[in-house]
Amino acid sequence: MRIGTIVRATGLLLMLLTTGSNACPTSGLTSATHCLVACVADANPHSIENAPLSLSSASLSSTSPDDGKSTIDVIIQNFSFIPASIVVSPGDVVRWTNLDAIGHTSTHLTLAAPLWDSGLLEQDQSFSHAFSDLGVFDYFCGPHGSSMLGTVTVAVPEPATIALASLAVAVLARRRQR
Repeated sequence: MRIGTIVRATGLLLMLLTTGSNACPTSGLTSATHCLVACVADANPHSIENAPLSLSSASLSSTSPDDGKSTIDVIIQNFSFIPASIVVSPGDVVRWTNLDAIGHTSTHLTLAAPLWDSGLLEQDQSFSHAFSDLGVFDYFCGPHGSSMLGTVTVAVPEPATIALASLAVAVLARRRQR
């Protein structure tokens, strides 16, 4: 099992978990991203703590169509968006997947008409939205309001900045679990 592989895709560095089997030993999920979230959230002994970080040019665990655009996963678990803040490139798709037993939404936070509203997502349901305009887009969960917030920043990434930010997020996530 190799855990904590850092992956560069579309100029965006993401930390992913790769296992030698078809499913995560913690969550049973087949998505590497979901498995990483489950391991970090549960502070499982097979998590990041026990494996070396390495650089790889492998593709994102989620889809990466031929047009160079990526699908970035945000997990809804324990009344949180994980990660709560992401940076994507124009044209990328963000997919929110609810792993909680209770319903949640991903709704653009704005005074005008929202750019997106997932509607109520039940457990294991997903919703995707493509981001084309540059900017910072805050969002929230309709039923849970200000206690569940997230941000999508759409920018043309600078590889060195993204690498540093990704490493900082990984270190902070690791420290929170101690």
